[in-house]
Amino acid sequence: MWKIFAGLCIHRPAVVTPQLSPLQRRIQEFFAEVEVQRSHLSAHEVRHRNDLEHMAKMAQENQGSKQSTTRHQTSRDDASASLLTAKDMELVWEAAAKEFWKELGSVPQSEGVNESTSIRARNETGVTSTATAWRKLDRILILLTRQRLGKSFNWGLPVVEVTGTSTLRSAAEDLARVLLPPEAQCMIVGNAPVAVHKYAYRIDEGKEKGRKQGVQMYFLNAYVNKLWHGENVRAEEALDRRSGETNFAWTCIEEMDDFITDKQFLRRLRTFIVEY
Repeated sequence: MWKIFAGLCIHRPAVVTPQLSPLQRRIQEFFAEVEVQRSHLSAHEVRHRNDLEHMAKMAQENQGSKQSTTRHQTSRDDASASLLTAKDMELVWEAAAKEFWKELGSVPQSEGVNESTSIRARNETGVTSTATAWRKLDRILILLTRQRLGKSFNWGLPVVEVTGTSTLRSAAEDLARVLLPPEAQCMIVGNAPVAVHKYAYRIDEGKEKGRKQGVQMYFLNAYVNKLWHGENVRAEEALDRRSGETNFAWTCIEEMDDFITDKQFLRRLRTFIVEY
């Protein structure tokens, strides 16, 4: 007989985009340059280019010949009147924008950019406590908890045994309600598990002492609100818990080695936890 467990791989999505590496920045600049070189000019840019060509042509004509008829002078005056139209339009637009912000009584700023900058600055302060999800804001974090399974009390993904008429999905939903507060806004994706972990242990007490007991853990993906700080997870309490120590941790993939000691389980986690 197998014991069936439903588990949750709870993700805290990235809050800010990661900083580009030097190679990525060079590639980004290269593609931006190629895009500019191969793009078509807008109507305003075409008009401004034509104006500059007309100005250069008129300057050459004025230097080469001072003679002109009334008809030519009239056409030249008409051309002169429209030579700087595109540039004049830009000046008018800039003046209108300045007047708008002057009447508004504030300097034009992008609130979204400022907020993103402040969040990124907090991310770079280097919060090391795994008891909060408000760290490593440019990475995906996974929730690990300490749970008692049999006599062991080890770190892993949160799981619950499926009993009675419960399905994997319903058991996972019950687990999320017990583990996470409403403000986490936990969303479980799909009804089918994304991975399964199997292992067996020997029963060391009772009538079935010495018999092997198989365990199957089926994991579903879940996501929480990326702006939730994740500090009020209701994890199982340990009897020997020290003061200030928590039984949950928000970790990236590389940090799981510090908590999970089962190497086979770690290899299984890395097959379906993908950072993108």
